[in-house]
Amino acid sequence: MTDERSRILVVDDSRFMVRFLTWHLERAGYDVSSIDHGDVAMAALREGRPHAVILDHLLPGKNGSEISRLMRGAPDLAHIVQVMVTGQTFSEDSGDAIREAEVDAVFSKPVSPAALLAKLEELGVPPNAAQVAASAVRAESPHFRRALKLLASAIPDDTPLAFALVVRGERIWMGPAEADDLQRVADVEVDGDMGMEAYGRSYDVRTVNLAQGLLKAALEIGIRAGETADLYREIGDTYEGLGTVQGLASDSSLLLEPATVRERLVDAIGSLWPDCGVVLWRIQAETATPVHVHDVELPAERPASVGVVGRVLESGVATVRNAAGPPDPEEPELAGARSVAAVPVVLGSACDSVIVVSSTTRGGFDSQAMGLLKTMAALAALVLEQGRLRDDMLKTQRLRREVEISGTIQSTLLHGNVPAPSASLEVAVRADASRSVAGDFYDLYTYEGGQRVDVLMGDVMGKGIPAALVGAAVKSQFTRFASSEHATGIPLPQATPAQIVSAVHRHVEAELIEVERFATVVFACVDTKTRRLTFVDCGHTPVMRIHARTGEVSELPKPEFEGVVNLALGMDLGTQFEEVAVPFEPGDRFVFYSDGVTEAADEAGEQFGEDRLRDVLAARPDASADELADAVRDAALAFAADGDPGDDLTVIVIETKAVAAELNGAQNGNGVQVLELAAERGQLAEARAFLRRVCGNGHGHHFSEETLAELELALTEAVSNVVRHAYAPEQRGRMRLESRWSDAGLHIRLVNWGTPFDGVSPRPPVELEAAEGGLGLGIIRRVMDEVSYTRGEGGSNCLDLLKRVEGGR
Repeated sequence: MTDERSRILVVDDSRFMVRFLTWHLERAGYDVSSIDHGDVAMAALREGRPHAVILDHLLPGKNGSEISRLMRGAPDLAHIVQVMVTGQTFSEDSGDAIREAEVDAVFSKPVSPAALLAKLEELGVPPNAAQVAASAVRAESPHFRRALKLLASAIPDDTPLAFALVVRGERIWMGPAEADDLQRVADVEVDGDMGMEAYGRSYDVRTVNLAQGLLKAALEIGIRAGETADLYREIGDTYEGLGTVQGLASDSSLLLEPATVRERLVDAIGSLWPDCGVVLWRIQAETATPVHVHDVELPAERPASVGVVGRVLESGVATVRNAAGPPDPEEPELAGARSVAAVPVVLGSACDSVIVVSSTTRGGFDSQAMGLLKTMAALAALVLEQGRLRDDMLKTQRLRREVEISGTIQSTLLHGNVPAPSASLEVAVRADASRSVAGDFYDLYTYEGGQRVDVLMGDVMGKGIPAALVGAAVKSQFTRFASSEHATGIPLPQATPAQIVSAVHRHVEAELIEVERFATVVFACVDTKTRRLTFVDCGHTPVMRIHARTGEVSELPKPEFEGVVNLALGMDLGTQFEEVAVPFEPGDRFVFYSDGVTEAADEAGEQFGEDRLRDVLAARPDASADELADAVRDAALAFAADGDPGDDLTVIVIETKAVAAELNGAQNGNGVQVLELAAERGQLAEARAFLRRVCGNGHGHHFSEETLAELELALTEAVSNVVRHAYAPEQRGRMRLESRWSDAGLHIRLVNWGTPFDGVSPRPPVELEAAEGGLGLGIIRRVMDEVSYTRGEGGSNCLDLLKRVEGGR
């Protein structure tokens, strides 16, 4: 291969996968292009002449296996290295097709970038050799070299300048020629080992100023590039810690001998921070016993109330001391420590152990370090808790044992609490774990006496304990930012979904990219005071809405900016998140669900899909939140082969109700008092009480007790008409009372959204007059001074009544 960068063509219809592969391949030094349709692959291969092609197996048009066979049969393309990526397993029908294609390598999704890059080198497709060689000349040198080359290309032709990068006294020329006939006109020192010099034919002001300006620009660009490289190194160091956590999580021997987890925990922390001392104190009754240490002499047993261990036991939370202080004579192992961190290992409600980490050199333990310690302590607690079930687990098959552990991890780390019903909202959750642990997570956060609920649902790419751990980490960040005004700097609950998601994104995005994971997320705020649902969707399944007025099922629009929807967390460091606000009416219901619902497949491989989900929701327009959640889960499980959807199945239903202010007949800004009611006979007393409250605040007008009794009778007849005749017996109808005073008297409007009928014309239909119970139209017309019926906005039926006061117009 020459120094020309190896060219790679990515053929994949997943925008996420293309960006994921491109990001890692370009960082390694490859030239990457992509297409998203199988039918144009052959033309793209002949035009671009890549050294390697990465084929997704499932594509629109020709699939990856078909493209591979066509390439092998084409003399001009047969030499191109072929790599297949697939989300399917070889046990499926696609396995034979992939093998028959005779590709050079096959990777299952999620693809490991490190493994892919190693395989490309093995197959004779290395990255740009010149770029690799440049990195050998001091860590920062490539950044300044590239900056000098970039700026040298912008020099005007009439001002000949040459540049040199000086590394340990050796000049590396960047310009068109060496400085045999030029004189040095400007220089700048980067540090003691490296500098930059500019040479020109003359020492005039223009040449000197131009050279100095270009050197300053090169220095600034090089420093920024170096800082970025340092940032990536720091991220790598951070995820060395996550790798330690994942190593503990994947060690199956700990499940058989959970007592060793404490020792392994100390060893893991010691390997992560070899410059630190570690002591694990076992807490039994009132005594703290040191059982495992790293780089510290074994302390003596002591009372559990002493020192930093005592402070942790008293508070029940982790503690950190990042400033040197006087040594405690009762803690000789901490003498000379500049920083100390202590984290409890909690089993149930009791503290089993306390991990104390100390350093004589570290300036302190930051939130990142404390997060790693807490995660490892939580993992140890989970393993120890499982140890209590060891005797029972030994009597079962290994598969059943793993499923039980997976279920515990999911329910402990990934699932949230379901808020109790309130006067404004009712929430139902159904969460069925799959047979293998996955990365689905959810939580709900309530505010303002239950009038607002924030909903979180997400799914991490991949399965297994690593995906579950990443899901738990992302969920914990949402809990942090959704429940603490200090995290976002915005008093709760004013923080918007976009602000919360952006805050979480800043803290997890780089780490997700580094561990080669991404998470789809939907975060929504349902506020019954403003009657708005505001949400951010990051590549998750759509939110469904059931309109209370019509029973229609619709899909909420995806937030987007300039035609581009939000990316999943972990896809792009620079992602900005847009939100959408959707007004709703009392009684509307919103359904959030994981892809375990829509991707549940029958024996033929057909998926349940969104159309079947809509059918389930549309068939139950009046179902409660609990009934809807049960219906969705039961339908997906009944459709799936053997009742197994193959993935976690999560459903959250939010049912909105009238807010408390409306139920009390609150007055709006136009002087209109409003009462929302269900179309049921039990609401008649509430309607009469509303009328009496309105008449008790008559702005100087009042009715006699006899007139008030007649008004109650007329209103009762009008409301009864709606209850009996507006809705079918199986419908959960609703109605609204509105009232206001004017100079003319008391105006009452009764609104419903049921079957339209004109019950106030001088000669109503005979069948209505003869209906069981009657319509009471005669009473209404006799008591009220004016009666009219109109069809209102949204298909509503409006009965308007006026009762004049003495002197009214």
